[in-house]
Amino acid sequence: MKRTILLLVLCVSTGLVTEAQISSPAISVGWGDFTNAVVNRQCLESAYYFSNGVMSNYVSTTSTGAWHAEISVKVWRLTVGAVGAWEHVNVTQQYSEGGAPAYVQVGNNYFTGMLSVQWNYWSLGLPYVHLYGRLAGGYYQENSKLIQGQNVNDPNGSTYMTGNFAYQVSPIGVFVGTKYGVYAEVGYGYLGIAAIGLRVGL
Repeated sequence: MKRTILLLVLCVSTGLVTEAQISSPAISVGWGDFTNAVVNRQCLESAYYFSNGVMSNYVSTTSTGAWHAEISVKVWRLTVGAVGAWEHVNVTQQYSEGGAPAYVQVGNNYFTGMLSVQWNYWSLGLPYVHLYGRLAGGYYQENSKLIQGQNVNDPNGSTYMTGNFAYQVSPIGVFVGTKYGVYAEVGYGYLGIAAIGLRVGL
């Protein structure tokens, strides 16, 4: 009898703790400022590859910015989730081919998947305004395509693919809202130097 009562108490307690620990999921969609300091070196390496390793001069870079979507749940004081991002970057380089100037333009698509954790550290005295920080880590894949010029190393080769560790460190973020709201972050990584977005609780 004591064992039965103990099991009932344990089950009820576990259910209450679980309910208190984990909140309903939320979906976030946002856009981050051009991650130039993060991806520029990789883009230049792609252009270097297509020019057969010939030293070249940087001309220009254009980007869509990093678009991202995330699903997350709150576990105690932490918000954990999975975030995916996409960014397209065009890089134009000039190099010398047979003494004459030649150009290489490369389009780079970045696909990123990361696990993310956020923590609130200040509510500003208002229940609907929270300051938070974020850390995220995962993997990115870079798919590069030659748009202008010729791959001197392989005339038939116009694509290049690579990947490595992806990350985001955002020490300052602000969320305004309750179940529905907007957010803005400042940090460094594959989600952008500065990011804004919408968050909807399910």
